[in-house]
Amino acid sequence: DGPIIKQNIYQKLLSGLACIPNIFIIASADHINVGLLWDTQMKTQFNWSISKATTFADYDKESCFEESLCGARSGTLALSALCALIKSLTPNANKIFEIIALYYLNTPNVEGMPFQVCYINCREKFLVHSDANLRGHLTEFIDHEIFKVKINSSKVEIIAVNLSRDVLRCFFDNKEN
Repeated sequence: DGPIIKQNIYQKLLSGLACIPNIFIIASADHINVGLLWDTQMKTQFNWSISKATTFADYDKESCFEESLCGARSGTLALSALCALIKSLTPNANKIFEIIALYYLNTPNVEGMPFQVCYINCREKFLVHSDANLRGHLTEFIDHEIFKVKINSSKVEIIAVNLSRDVLRCFFDNKEN
């Protein structure tokens, strides 16, 4: 869990070792965004067997060793994981991500983007052709815990963003450079 081993080159090396028969890597991860740590290819190579071991302790006790998502290390980790995911997705999926993330950034005090608003925007830009097609694109983001789809208090289905606005701003700043 040290900073050195988190670097992509060492993760690739370890995932390559994990592909070799009779070599097994045992690890534990105490991180709320563990699904964001590896891209799809690296997850496949590691072939992780995931077992949740929730302690059901109070949130303050459960997360006392975890840095805030707004903190530099977690923010950097979340940002690097997001960048790795974006690189592995199709151009349409990337544009869908941008639509939702920019809506979230540019619309303060909202839980997320209404699903129907997202669908209409994506259909007008020829990114999707059906409701099911959009849901298919969202699956990868939901699996990596970047988005979650939920029903808000007004009974409207929304796509909520699980990343801080600071992480999203850094992502778009880095993308422009």
